[in-house]
Amino acid sequence: MFLLLRKSLIFRRLLMLNRIKHYFTLDCVIFTIMTVVLSIVYYFATWDSTVKTITVEGLFKTFGTMVFSYFTVTTVMAFLFMILEKHINENGYIGHLISMAIVLSCVYGLGGGVFDWFPIFSIWSLYTFIVIVIVYTIVFFTMFHKNVEDSNKINEKLKKMQEKNNE
Repeated sequence: MFLLLRKSLIFRRLLMLNRIKHYFTLDCVIFTIMTVVLSIVYYFATWDSTVKTITVEGLFKTFGTMVFSYFTVTTVMAFLFMILEKHINENGYIGHLISMAIVLSCVYGLGGGVFDWFPIFSIWSLYTFIVIVIVYTIVFFTMFHKNVEDSNKINEKLKKMQEKNNE
């Protein structure tokens, strides 16, 4: 009985660690894609061929602030995804709407409101929405591909265990 209880506790810990790993990976994927896309948008939005007055100190200060704000927003998103995971996974298309609501509230609330990434009532809101759709689509397909790979690895391990037990 003690052995079964111990195996159950170990299994639960492994499941929890797997969930944390999944959402940490999600956070990293969102952060990376968001940083790349928003950096490209920022570059073209501020590009001026006649005036280049950015100093190295100003660049690092701006970059550090951007990285901190992107990381904060993506971590809050990943945390909300983890909390609402059951509702998102069980509801199909409604789950995607819940996911999009999380993304929109984090980007417009934290990004636009707290970190002042863009003026909320301007054309930048439309540009931001387009960036959100692009990032959401890329993240969805990236995570879908990763989950398929993880499932295949688990199935291979289970198949090997069954073959061992049959012998």
